[in-house]
Amino acid sequence: MNKVITADYCKPIHNKIQSKLKDYLIIGQGLAGILMTNELRAHNLSFTAVADTNKISATSVAAGMFNPLIFRRITKSWMVDDLLPVMYSTFSDIEKWLDTQLIYRKPIVKLITESEYESWVTKNKNLEINKYIQKLTKGNSIEGVINYFGSATIANSGYVDLGRLLNVYHQKLIDEESLLYANFRYNDLEIKDTHVQWNGLRFKNVIFCEGAFAVNNPLFKEVKYKLTKGDVLTLSIDNFKLDYIVNKMAFVLEKSKGVFLCGSTYNWSGLDFSCDKKDEQYLKEKISLILDKPFDVVEHQIAVRPTVIDRRPVLGTHATYKNVHYFNGLGTKGVMLGPYFAKHMFEFLQKNIPLNPEVNINRFF
Repeated sequence: MNKVITADYCKPIHNKIQSKLKDYLIIGQGLAGILMTNELRAHNLSFTAVADTNKISATSVAAGMFNPLIFRRITKSWMVDDLLPVMYSTFSDIEKWLDTQLIYRKPIVKLITESEYESWVTKNKNLEINKYIQKLTKGNSIEGVINYFGSATIANSGYVDLGRLLNVYHQKLIDEESLLYANFRYNDLEIKDTHVQWNGLRFKNVIFCEGAFAVNNPLFKEVKYKLTKGDVLTLSIDNFKLDYIVNKMAFVLEKSKGVFLCGSTYNWSGLDFSCDKKDEQYLKEKISLILDKPFDVVEHQIAVRPTVIDRRPVLGTHATYKNVHYFNGLGTKGVMLGPYFAKHMFEFLQKNIPLNPEVNINRFF
């Protein structure tokens, strides 16, 4: 039987070693927290990670898609040429460590109307964009998908199975007694000149990787979020196989035989995790613009993405407390942004390499 360690359980077992000073305390174990933890683990630094199972992480709901293009403007995603190689190598290394598949490379097929087609033809002549367009044709020949005027097949796209990443990575940390499940309270953290202390344990540093819940962090009130609530539907479709991720104002992707995901909505909100029937209906209408097949909705899930007002991640150190750090705000493109900037954060913390000004938390001070 797998061992689950809670903070309360750990108090007695750590009494004998509480004088031992670990390198890092990591608050949050969604995608940002896992990727930061992974950098520390890969460099043999000691840490304890804290996850709160009472909080719905966006990582636990998100489809984990990666797409090199922004369809609305038919432009390259920010820093995509730098992000993708690091994303592939990072998740590949994690796959080997966990002995499980996480990355699924699947072309995205963007369905295009007649009025949109000329814009795609023009953009396809741009060599920087063309390298991410595998094929641009009139019509499409995907069985069960509505035949639009045109379609663009996107290269270097797919998804990372974030649900599996969470489950398997957490269990690995539990086995190594590096993960605690706890309701973290800011008042329980004691910040001293030489270290921080929490739950009877001492650490040289603390890194906050809290996702959308970072809006409640009293230590980093300056960071300006514009949280984005998103709905994802799980569908059941009989006698249907989809080798692509199909997109037309929403996406449909196959997770397993007969099971598909559809998403997502983009509603500006606070920490609102309530399901609204109108959002489910919205997605069902979008599915009917993609698929020429009947489907059943078997689950409706909600997540809140930690999107920052300027759509850039937030990395850095507290203005006063030099052992209190922040790695957050991966937003809607966390799968691509996270691996690259986790390495960037590590190099900032351990090698004093300056942060990219576009992601430096100092931009909010």
